Amino acid sequence: MEFSIPLWRKIDRGLTSFRMLKNKKLAVILIISITLPVLAGGSYFLWEYFSTRSMDPMSAVPVDASAIFTTKRPDVLWEKLNKESEVWQTFSMTGGLSQLNDALKSIDSALRMNSDYQDFLGKTSIVLSIHAISPGKNVFLFIQKLPLPFSEPMLHRFLNKYGKEQSAESIRYRSCKIRANIFGKKSIKVWHTFYKGLFIAAFEPETIKRSIDQIKDSPAVNLQKEFVLVNSTSGKTTPGNVFVQFENMPAVLSAFSARHFSTGFGKLGNFARWAGLDLLVQSDKLIFSGYTHAQGTDFLKLFSNQKPAFPQALSILPSKTASFACMSFDDYRHFIDQYNNYLADIYKSENNQPANAALSASVLENLKQAGITEITVALVNSGYSTALENTLVIVRSKNQALFSQMLTETLPSNKRNNKITINGREFGYAGFKQFFGNFMFNILPDFEETYYYTVGDNFIFCPSADNLYKIISSYLSGSTLINDRGFSSLMQGLNEKSNIFLYYHPERSAAFHHFLFEDITAGNLDSQLPSLAAMDGLAIQFSTEGNRFYSTIIIKKAIPTVVSATASALEGLVPEDSLIENPETEGDYPDVSTVMPQDTLPDMRAAWTYITENPIVGQPVILGRGNKKVVMITDTQNQIYCLDDGGKLKWKIRSDNAVIGLIQEADILGTGQTGIVFNTADKLWALDFNGQVYKNYPVNLPEQAMNSVAIIRSRKSRTTSVYYCSKDNAVVCLDKQGRELKSWSKPKADNAVKNQILYFSTAEGEFLLIPMIDGHIMICGMDGSIKSESSSSFVNSNNSEIYLNATNSKGVMLTTDEKGNLTYVNPSGPVEKTVFDNFSNKHFFLYDDFDGNGGKDFIYIDDRVLIVYDRFKTVLLKHSFTGAIKIKPLILEVGKKKYLAVLDHTAGGISLIDLHGLVNAEPYRASLPFTAGSMGASKELYLITASGSRIYSYPIK
Repeated sequence: MEFSIPLWRKIDRGLTSFRMLKNKKLAVILIISITLPVLAGGSYFLWEYFSTRSMDPMSAVPVDASAIFTTKRPDVLWEKLNKESEVWQTFSMTGGLSQLNDALKSIDSALRMNSDYQDFLGKTSIVLSIHAISPGKNVFLFIQKLPLPFSEPMLHRFLNKYGKEQSAESIRYRSCKIRANIFGKKSIKVWHTFYKGLFIAAFEPETIKRSIDQIKDSPAVNLQKEFVLVNSTSGKTTPGNVFVQFENMPAVLSAFSARHFSTGFGKLGNFARWAGLDLLVQSDKLIFSGYTHAQGTDFLKLFSNQKPAFPQALSILPSKTASFACMSFDDYRHFIDQYNNYLADIYKSENNQPANAALSASVLENLKQAGITEITVALVNSGYSTALENTLVIVRSKNQALFSQMLTETLPSNKRNNKITINGREFGYAGFKQFFGNFMFNILPDFEETYYYTVGDNFIFCPSADNLYKIISSYLSGSTLINDRGFSSLMQGLNEKSNIFLYYHPERSAAFHHFLFEDITAGNLDSQLPSLAAMDGLAIQFSTEGNRFYSTIIIKKAIPTVVSATASALEGLVPEDSLIENPETEGDYPDVSTVMPQDTLPDMRAAWTYITENPIVGQPVILGRGNKKVVMITDTQNQIYCLDDGGKLKWKIRSDNAVIGLIQEADILGTGQTGIVFNTADKLWALDFNGQVYKNYPVNLPEQAMNSVAIIRSRKSRTTSVYYCSKDNAVVCLDKQGRELKSWSKPKADNAVKNQILYFSTAEGEFLLIPMIDGHIMICGMDGSIKSESSSSFVNSNNSEIYLNATNSKGVMLTTDEKGNLTYVNPSGPVEKTVFDNFSNKHFFLYDDFDGNGGKDFIYIDDRVLIVYDRFKTVLLKHSFTGAIKIKPLILEVGKKKYLAVLDHTAGGISLIDLHGLVNAEPYRASLPFTAGSMGASKELYLITASGSRIYSYPIK
C-alpha cells in the first residue's frame, strides 16, 4: 500500500535541509573570513622573516671597504670598550674615531633609557666599515640587522624620540628613504635608512646610497674567494672580528699621510689581499690576531718559504726608537730572486716600468753574497733636524767578512779612507745606495753614503757619525729597546719569532708627525700627546704558517709604574747617615723607589739565582779559598745567608741586630784557620764556614761600634787585633778574645770614622790609617800614638779610597781631595797635590793599571761622566752614563784584560767598560752594592749582584 507524504511535511523537510545547508555555508564563510587574514598576515610575516633572515649585514658593505669590523654581541663589546678598555678611551679622542665614539655613546645612552629597545638592538649583528669616498676623505658605514618584529616605523619612533629628525633633509633613493637625525649634546648628524631588515647609517648620505647599490646590483664582499679564505679561520665566539682589504688601504691612508709618503703608501695595495683578525679586549691592550692571505705578486707572498726568526735588532735599537720595520729571512738567495720578479711584476701591472724596475745584475749578486738574514729600518728620536739623520738601518749578515769587504768596494778609492774614530771606536764608510740599489726602495731610506759600525754580525748604518756613536753608546750601556719597560710589556703579547715586525711609539714619534702625516692629522696627534704619552705603542707581526701568515696587532697602554713590595719594604730602612752606619758602601744609597717589579724576574744570563726570604741589604761578599768559596748576604730581618758556589743555601743564621759594614774572612783566633767575622753595634761575631759559632762568641763589645771592625795582623809582632770606632769617635782595640787591650792608647778622632781602619807598612814602620767622615785622615802607630793629621793640609773625598803610591816618590799613599786633586800622603811630612780637572766632592776615584801597560792609571767618575787618565794626564777614555753613579765601581780582571763594573741605576744595572767604552749590551741586574771574584774549580770570575730579594751570579768571560 502506497502512502503519500503530506505536502506540509515535504515543505518542512525542505526548509530543514535549506537551513542546514545555509549553516554550513555560513560556517565556511566564517572560517574563511577568519583564516584568510591570518593566512595573509602569516604569509607576509613568513615572507618578511625569511627574506630578512637571509640578508647578511655584510651584503650591504660596498666592496671598496678598506677595513670591516663585525660583532654579534655589540652590547657586551661596547660595555667592555667603554668601561674597561683604557686603549679605546685614549684613541677614541682622536680624529674620526672621536665622532664615531660620540655617536655610539649617544645611541648607547638612548638604549639604556628603554630596556625593550636595548633587548632588540643590543643583541644583533653589527658591521662597521671604513671607505675612502674621495681623495683625502674617509667615512664610516654602520649596518645592523634588526630582529623581527622590529619594524621600520618602530625604528623611526625610537630615533625620533632620542634624536631630532631633520625631515627637510630626507632623500629618496631607489625606493629607499634616507633620513637625517641629530643626536646628543654635540649635535651629531646621522643619516640612515631601513632596507631589507637592515638599519644602515653613516655621517653622510652618499655612502648609504653606495650600500643600497651594493645590495641591489653587486655580489657581496663576503662572497669573494679571498675573503672566504680568511673568514674561515676567524673565531666565531670572539667579541668581534676585523677584516682588512689591503688593496683599498692606500686610498684611506692617503687622507692621513704626508704628500711625499703617498706613493709609498700606495704600494701597500700590493702587500696582501685580505686579513681576518679576532679581537680580544683587555684593560690595557687591544689584541687582534688571525691570518693574512697573500697571492700572486703580493709582497707578503715573498716570505712564504722563509722561516720566522727572533729579530736580533731589538737588542741594538736604542730605547728612544720611535718606529721600526724589521724583516727576517731564512733563505735569502731565494728571497732575492723572488723579489726581483716582484719588482718587474708590480711595475708591469702599473703600466709604468722604469729602467730600474728590476735589480741590476751587480746589485743582485752583491745581495746574494752578503748572506743577509735580517734588515731593520728605524726612526730614532735622537734630536736631529731631519728625519733622515734620525734614521738608522741594521743589516744582519752571516758572511760578515765578505759583506764588510763588499761595502768598502762600493766607494771610489779616494773615499775608502773616510773612516772616523770616536773614543777609540772606528766607524767605517760605505756607499749604501751603490750596494743596495733599488732593493726595498719603499722601505730602505734614501741613504747615499753612510757611516757604519759592526756589532757581532750586525752592520749598523747611519748618515751621521755623531748619531751613530750615540746609538752605539746606547747599545753598550744597555739603554736599548728590548730593555725598555714599555716595549718589554708590549712584547709579552707578541710572538717571539716573526717574518715581518712593525712598531710605532706615539710619543717618541711626535718629532716626526709632521714628516709622516698631513698637517691636520699631525696637529690632531700633537694635541693628543698627553694621552698618547701613556701608550706603550703599536706592534704588528706576520709569521709564516704554511701558505698562510699568522698575524698579530697589539695596541697597548702603559701600566703606571708601581713600586714593588720589595721596594716598599726597603723604604725607611736606610738612614740618611748611612755612610756612618754602613761605611763599606761608598757613596749614596740608590733611591729605593727605583727597585721595580722586573728586578725580581729571572735573568737567563745568570749562572744561578737565589731568592732570600726578605729584601737584601748591604753588599754580598765572596769568602773562602780554592773550590770552597761561598757567597754571604744579609736581609732586612738580620738573617745571614751562606750560599755555595752553585747558589744553594748551605746555612743561615740570625744576628741580634743589623750587621754593620761587610762580612769578612779572617783568622781572628790566630790558629791559621780563617773563619767568618762580622759585627753589629753591640757584638762581635765569629764562626766557621759550616755556620758554627766559635766558642765564647759572640762577644759583647766594650763600647758601641759605629763602623765595621778591622781584623789586622801585625807583620812585626805576628799578633791579630780588632779595631773599630766607638760612638764618641775613639778608636777601640781588642785582642782575639774580644777583650780591650790595655797597651792601646785609644786615640780619639776629631770626627766620626767613615769606614774601616786601614793598615799599611813602610820602611818607616807599621801604621793605621783612620779616614773620617769629614774627609780628614789621622795616622796612628800600632800602639795608638798619633803620627799625623790632615786637618790643616787637605780634605779627602768621601768616595775616594786611599792607595799605596806606585806611580812616583811623592808620597807613600795617594788619594784625591774634595776637588778631585790627586793628593800624596806620608805618615810624616808634607802633603803634595797634582791638579787633574774640576770634579765635585761626590766623585769616585780608583787607582789601577786599566790599560794593561804596567803603570797605574787614574780613574774618575763624577756624576755620570767617566774619565780615565794615564800617569802623564793623557785621557785614555771618556764616557757618559745614562744616570748619576752613586755606588763605588769595581775593577775586574779577566785574563789580561781589565773591566770597570759600574752600577748605573738609570740604565737598569751594571755595565762593563773597557778602554773602548761600554761592552755589554744589556746591564747585569743590580740595585744594591755588588762584588766580584773567582768561584768554583774553573776559577772563572763571577759578578755577584743583588736587587730586591734576589741574588744573581753572572759569569764574566
